[in-house]
Amino acid sequence: MKLKQYLMLSVIVCVLIITSGCTNTNSKLSGKEKKYSVAVVKTPKTNNIFGKTKIEFFNQHLKSIKTNKYSYGGVGRTNFGLPIKKGKYIYEMSVGHGIDKKKCKVLQLNTETGEIKEYKVCKYTNNICVDEKYVYGIANLNGATTVSRTTIKDNKMDQVEVKNEMCMECCVYNGDFYRLTDWINGRAFLAKVDFDGKDKSDNKIELTKYCDEDTEPLSFYEYKNKLYMPGRKSLLYVKNNKVNKIKIKTLKYTDPILVKGVGNYLYILVASRHAQNNDSKIIKYNMDLEKIETEYNINSCAIQYDVVGNKLYIVNFDDEIVEYTMEKDKLTEKNRTEVEVDDNEYISAMYAK
Repeated sequence: MKLKQYLMLSVIVCVLIITSGCTNTNSKLSGKEKKYSVAVVKTPKTNNIFGKTKIEFFNQHLKSIKTNKYSYGGVGRTNFGLPIKKGKYIYEMSVGHGIDKKKCKVLQLNTETGEIKEYKVCKYTNNICVDEKYVYGIANLNGATTVSRTTIKDNKMDQVEVKNEMCMECCVYNGDFYRLTDWINGRAFLAKVDFDGKDKSDNKIELTKYCDEDTEPLSFYEYKNKLYMPGRKSLLYVKNNKVNKIKIKTLKYTDPILVKGVGNYLYILVASRHAQNNDSKIIKYNMDLEKIETEYNINSCAIQYDVVGNKLYIVNFDDEIVEYTMEKDKLTEKNRTEVEVDDNEYISAMYAK
């Protein structure tokens, strides 16, 4: 009897493991569901090893209209961070369930249909970036950083190892991949990764005097041969691929955290990295004129945000979605709704359509 019970339990466990990599069959959007305004990603906490990631879709009134469930674990970010938008696609990483971080992958979500495509990425990935040709991933293990590069066209991956470095942030600039070294001997660099072994140039810039471990860039944005990133009380950018020369736009706020580009505007999120207070701001920066046009005060602690036209959407620490209308000199709240979040999950991403 005990043997039969053991065998039955083994079969159940095997079925759970086998099905853990499959998405649900009802993930496609149809009819009015395709007219959603905002989507929120909710992913299982680390100890929820059989939990499913959910994407909940909201209409123009921020009313929930559909929730898709997927068997991925660890999708998106645990705090500040933005999903990568490329045309009609959203890219996010999935680092797997629990302590099993070997099943990392990058998910490409079609925002029009709800369908998902998987891309290979290096094991233990902790960050990603994407350009028109490749999906990149970085991972840290045993005092070294692994960087993977996967073709979007046919999902073929190669990777290189950078020894004696621990890198957490990354970006693509002018077709090259850059890593942000994690404060080696108290110093930080934005350095190019050479996948082919042919580039012998020392193509890197030291960021130590522009930021510290509490204010290092968490996001980057490329626009017209410029690479923008937040720094300590500043907006930093390099120009014309001269990464050894950095320009500074001084800001009066301590914590510019994220940058997001829409058209010729850069929207900079200012918020506290360590305290949940209602003192967030969005700075609207004109990248063509290289000047600040407007500053909006948000009566909430924003951790995710997106911009569509003159609409600003945020997710805050209270698990609320808030929709604002941006006018020249003021921000007007239009809708607010609380997202239903279980105790064993958290909001890891948000995007607007």
